[in-house]
Amino acid sequence: MSQTSKVRENCRGLTELVVLGVGPRLGIITPTVFAMLVVMTLVTTVLTAPVLTLIDRVAARQRSTVLKGPEAEAR
Repeated sequence: MSQTSKVRENCRGLTELVVLGVGPRLGIITPTVFAMLVVMTLVTTVLTAPVLTLIDRVAARQRSTVLKGPEAEAR
């Protein structure tokens, strides 16, 4: 994963927090829902980069196994 992708994910989380900040002021969401959404935003933003890295590694292993053939897996 490139640094650019990580930065974009951080911006997505920041944008969501800014939008969430408006909800309680307008009375659209309760403080409890606000807290749940903030926690969800923080958790998903923090976990995005590691999960995408893990997915990329698994995909790379699968690609290399397919390219090498089934006999490479037996070694």
